Order: sequence, then structure tokens, then C-alpha cells
Amino acid sequence: MFDDRQHNSSGQETVFLAWLLAAAELVFLAAVFGCLLRLTARGVYKGSALENVMAALSKALKPGGFGAGETAALMLSLAVVAGATAGCYFGFRLLKDKAARTLEYRLLKKRESSLKGTARWGSASEARRMLSDEGLIVGYQGYPRKPVRLSLKASFEHLAVIGPTGSGKTSTFFIPNILDLKAECSLVVTDPKGEIEEKTREALESKGYDIYVFNVEDPGRRNVVYNPLALARSDTEVSDIAEIILRNGYSAGEGAADTQWIYFSLPLFESVLLLERELKKKKGGVPTIKDACGYITNYTDEDRVSLFRGMPESILDKYLAFAQSLQSPETASSIKTVAISSTRIFTRPDVSAATGEGEIFKPEYLRSKKSALFIQVKEHKAHLYKPLMATLYWQLMEHLTSIGGLPVVFLLDEFPNLGKIPGFAQMAATLRSRKISLCIGMQGVEQLSREYSPEEQNDILNNMKTKIFYPGLTGQSGKYFEEVAGYSTVKNRGQEERRELLTADELRRLPEGKVVVVMHNLNPMILDAVPYFKAQRCQSILQGGLKTRAAR
Repeated sequence: MFDDRQHNSSGQETVFLAWLLAAAELVFLAAVFGCLLRLTARGVYKGSALENVMAALSKALKPGGFGAGETAALMLSLAVVAGATAGCYFGFRLLKDKAARTLEYRLLKKRESSLKGTARWGSASEARRMLSDEGLIVGYQGYPRKPVRLSLKASFEHLAVIGPTGSGKTSTFFIPNILDLKAECSLVVTDPKGEIEEKTREALESKGYDIYVFNVEDPGRRNVVYNPLALARSDTEVSDIAEIILRNGYSAGEGAADTQWIYFSLPLFESVLLLERELKKKKGGVPTIKDACGYITNYTDEDRVSLFRGMPESILDKYLAFAQSLQSPETASSIKTVAISSTRIFTRPDVSAATGEGEIFKPEYLRSKKSALFIQVKEHKAHLYKPLMATLYWQLMEHLTSIGGLPVVFLLDEFPNLGKIPGFAQMAATLRSRKISLCIGMQGVEQLSREYSPEEQNDILNNMKTKIFYPGLTGQSGKYFEEVAGYSTVKNRGQEERRELLTADELRRLPEGKVVVVMHNLNPMILDAVPYFKAQRCQSILQGGLKTRAAR
């Protein structure tokens, strides 16, 4: 599947130049060594460089074979050769990379008329400027396999991990990065099945992490609650929360005639959220969305008006915007129906308990001390919890942008199931400077179309500077990869042809245990995808966690 035709002329010239330079090094070293030995022997040895070497070694092995002067001269010769070898080695690496970049730049700047494409396969050595030993692992290479890590700066430019169900995204990317992330940072992990927390908890605790679990359905596993109203810092934030919940909870069609009911319902839902917040502030209680929804379902219009009397003018004005619809009973009834149906998830007993009173998780925990927040919602129920999940992730990111401290890495597997996070593409562009890394996992790029417009999909993918493609991808994901990887020039029976560096079908048939990594403006690389239970460092870290537990 991968043959020489996939390498363009730039790659071939680079390889030729590297071999030529290597041969020149060998000739140079042989000449230097031979000359130095001739000088050392001062005429005693006469012959070729190889004969001089053998004669000198034979004499050196005999007791008293070399005098003090000859020994010193020989040691000096070897030192010079060693220095020359090291200089040639580092010079070779520098010239090789520089030659590759120069050739590629020339091909792009002055393209020959017969050249069809300049894409070629890259390597980790070419990507050194984006790699270090602190950031996220994108794959493995060599034997024994060593992790290829992004630098922290490149990690903050975000990653997209694209692979179908069962391709190994969790075991080869998400869990290894939780276990073996060397940088001092906090984690936010989407954990639909709860297995990631189970497998990594002890190891994280042994490294000094505080573990927080937000599980909607299982209070036994949950040790914190999420209360968006209690966390809201302003009336404006409450208004944003209201819009996110309605947009993700409303399940009508996509036409303007349908979505306009969100805008009609927004003043009513905003006003009751602000009312609940104000009333609980006066009474000293904890505001909840469930209680706020009760002002719509449990009160008549007249009784509801009486609650708003005495409220600040800003809150009253929002309710009056809705009250105008009361002149048309049918319109008012439709508005209330949309508001109730869009927020019904918060009235369920499990959700109301998970978003009510208790130890409320605060975003500043992630900045002040190494912490890992595991958010657990079953995958087959993700569509039901979209109003809650989209609000949670949006509010976390919104708060973290204004709080300094430790870097935070979001590991968001099954990202399209989280609902629509408003302004996510723009947020991704700004989070980089706030030391926040977003790693979004998806089964295919087409999943983004469930929640985001075509323009938003492109913006999101463009803001993920590193993309990892797994075998088995088909359809739109395969076509997207072809566009990202580009085209190369190959020769077929002496004729130059334009060909995809790797076709969608070849990506689908990529051998198991391999991934294609595309980083920023660098050439694509094929790396190994090693599951955490086969990665040596991950196993050592897991064993360390078990020993820590046994010692307690």
C-alpha cells in the first residue's frame, strides 16, 4: 500500500543528498585517520591507511609496544577523529533538515510545470520544533517504542482525534495522556463509561491529584455536584446559560420558523432564572434550575407577576418582555410549552440531585491544585443530557479564561455528543493564550454537522492544529483527510502523475496499530498507536499507583 511512488522528487533529492554526505564523511574520516597514523609512526609504517591501522593496533597490544610519545600521539589522533565524527554527525543532521526545508521551499516557490504535487511523508526529526518531553503524546516510534510528544505550546494549539468506534482512541490516546502527562497541569475528562476514571484514579492519586467525579445517574460515584446558577458570576452569565439550555434542549426542526420559538421563550426562562437567584439570595438558600422551572409550571400568570414585583428593574423588564405575549393566549401557551419542554431534563430526580445542593465543583479548583474532573454520562443517553453538558463545558471554559494558575487539559472524547457549545471555535482560538488545551475526539468529522453549521465545523477543525487519524475512517472523514494530507507527484511508466499522498481507501485500510498525524504546517507522519497496557511507561505508572494503594 505504501510504495516509492508516494514520495515526490523533493524527498528523493533529500535522501540522495543525505547518502552523499554520509559517504563523504566516511571518506574524510578514513583519510584523516590514515594521515594521523602516518604522522604517528613517523615513517615506521609504510602502506595504505588500513595497513597502518592494523600495524599500529598490533604494536599497541604488545607489552611495551608503544613508547610514551607514540601513545600520546595515538591518543591525540583518536581524540581528533572522535571530535571530527561528532562534528560530522551533528552537521549531517543539521544539513539534512536544512536541505529538506530548502528543497521543499524551492519547489513551492518555483514550481516546475510538470510537477503535480509536493506532499510527502514527514518524520519526528523534521517536527522537532513542535515536540518536547512535556506535552501530549500523539503516537510512538522506534524499538523499544518511545512516545512522540508535542511541546506544551503545540498542545495548547489543540488536537482533534478522529477514529471510528473500536479504533482504540481511548486506550491509545486518552488514557496514555492521562497516565503519562509529565507537565504539571489539571485535567477535565469526558468519561462516558466510567472506565477511564477506574483505570487511572490510583495512578493520579499517587501523583498528588485531587479526583472529582460528576456522575449524573449514580450518586454513589459522584463526589461533587454542578450547579450552574450557583456558579454564575453575573446576570449576563445567567442569560447566556438560559440560551445554551434552550438551544440544546429544543428538539424541533432546523428551520427559522422553528428556532424562532427559542427567542420567544428566552425572556421567560431568563427572568425565572434571575428570579430564583434573587429570591434564594434573600432567603440564604442555594438557587437551582429545577426550582426556577417551577415558577413556570406551578404558578398562574397572575401569581407569577406578583413574584416579580419588588425585583430589580433589570429582572422585571425581562419578564415584561414575555408578558406582552399574554395578550395572545395561544402564543403565550406555546412559549411556555417550549420553555418547559426544553428544560425538562432539569426536573428529573437524578439531574436535580446532581445540579442541586451539595459540594459544588468550582472551576478554580483546576487552577489552584493538580486536579482531575471526570464527567460521566452514558453514551446512549448523551442526547438527553445535551442542555446540561453543553452548559457545564461552556461555563468551565468561560471561568477558566479569567483565572490564572495551572494549565488545564480538556480530554473530550465523543465531543459531538456534548451538545452545541456556543462560540466554541472562537473560544478555541483564545484558550491557547490561557494555557488551556482542547483534545476533541470524534468518530468522524461528519458528526460535527449534528450541532454546528458548515462554517462552524470548518472553524473548529482549523483551530485544531494537530489532527490524528485512525484506521477505518470512511465517507466525509476520508475525503477530509485527503484534502489535509495533500497530493504528491509519482512516476508511472515514466510519466509524472498527480496522486493523493494517501487515499481515503488506503487510510481506511491502514494497518491496525498505526495512525496518521498531521501537525500544523508540517508533513504528515505515520506513527504507532500503542495501547496503555502495552506501553512500558504507562505500565510502570499503573504499578506505582497500586503500590501506593497497598502502602496505605
